[in-house]
Amino acid sequence: MADRPIHLIASVASAFLFSAYGAAPVFQENNGLVVIEIESIDPANGWSEKTTAADYSGNGYFEWTGSDMFNAPGSGTLTYKVRISSTGTYRFQWRNKVGAGTQTTEHNDSWLRIPDADDFYGKKGGDIVHPKGVCSSDCPEGSGKDGWFKVYCSGTMNWTWSTNTSDNDAHQIYADFNSPGDYTIEISGRSKHHLLDRFVLYKSTVSDPLALSHPQSDLTEGTIDPNPGPSDTEVIKAVDFTTIEVSGFIPYYRDNSNDALAVDASNVNYRDKFAAAQHTFSGTAGTYDITITTLTEIDGESTYRLIVDGSTIGEHQNPTTESDYAPSTHTWENVSLANGDIIQVESNTHTNGEVPEGDGTAWSRGRWRQIEIAPTDTDTTSDPGVYDCGNYRIALSHDGNDHDPDDINAVALNIAIIAESGMKDKFVFMDYSNHIWGDNSDQPEKMRNAVNGACERWQVDVNKCFEVRVPSILEQAKIAFKNAAIE
Repeated sequence: MADRPIHLIASVASAFLFSAYGAAPVFQENNGLVVIEIESIDPANGWSEKTTAADYSGNGYFEWTGSDMFNAPGSGTLTYKVRISSTGTYRFQWRNKVGAGTQTTEHNDSWLRIPDADDFYGKKGGDIVHPKGVCSSDCPEGSGKDGWFKVYCSGTMNWTWSTNTSDNDAHQIYADFNSPGDYTIEISGRSKHHLLDRFVLYKSTVSDPLALSHPQSDLTEGTIDPNPGPSDTEVIKAVDFTTIEVSGFIPYYRDNSNDALAVDASNVNYRDKFAAAQHTFSGTAGTYDITITTLTEIDGESTYRLIVDGSTIGEHQNPTTESDYAPSTHTWENVSLANGDIIQVESNTHTNGEVPEGDGTAWSRGRWRQIEIAPTDTDTTSDPGVYDCGNYRIALSHDGNDHDPDDINAVALNIAIIAESGMKDKFVFMDYSNHIWGDNSDQPEKMRNAVNGACERWQVDVNKCFEVRVPSILEQAKIAFKNAAIE
């Protein structure tokens, strides 16, 4: 048999994951924030995925339906992997709920552990506690062992972000990550009928980290490249810059209505002067294109400067405009960045003398909304969207019956991804409608039309696709799959 693995992809609507190199997917931190829906993995033994309690986020929540495990952490462990790029201190909070009864102090806790963090602790003001099994004189009140915290909510029967440890002496949960890398979050059942919806890890610089409008963090492969190139594109909002008052410059203020930083031009001492904001780059060393999004203003054309570790990269002046606060972009190309570099953005107030105001004219406020840091594309000969992990083949499987209507779209999406990623020659087999329970509707016809239509649209060989609910086609599929496996 040839040494070429088939990657079998059992597809759902939002997932298309290659098992290249045996790597498990992880959730990618972005700008100091990780957001994970609890139901993004399968429930472990003792957990049940439910949708009964109203106002959950995502597709549902988990309820601990196993036995009370008051002194025995580690039962029904849910394991999540996160990739931290921006090192530092993160706070952990989960959205949780009492799932039974009327007492806010019952059915209100689960176990939590982050075993590979550089430090995992509870904090209340200046007081620090560490989990039992790790602590010495700084142990929390209540149960715990083997590095697990008992983590509880209190005060309400509604969904809440209340996330505390240490009984009757509530400490919030923190973890320190001193190096970029992949880390593990473990949750296990404790009190029966405790409900978990989603959880977040975030740095103190993140704006409104608990907002349910934050989407779940992106998935990426689960091993870090030992020889990485430049990091993926990163967008840093101006209002999220940690330093907006720099010595030697006038200060910015956060113009929240325009989601921008701005200078108070009504202060005559700030006119025709520059403000500065700073951000520490935490990505991989490399060459990047940095794009700033500014806001044009009718009363002046502010100038913007980009400084990296004290060296001026360039400057840009806003164009004239007839519309206030219209977004405008400018890109500085081929900027060399190293991990830890200080990126400084500067802008000034300016008047063009065109808009009367008081005894003089109005001034622009140097507003800007964000910078985008994108790896410079140095390869102009190949499609950067092509995924190439060597000598492999791809097989797809879609059950696609009444209880899985998402497969109607998912099968077309996967065919499109294969074609647009330049992998049609790697695609060797697909079966669909392979689970015959509950197919007494028009779903089989819809699946068939989705497959045939997608193959025609993207010129993928439809003869590699088998509707295996039909017995005669099932026999053909068995032979085809066997032949594909031994090519």
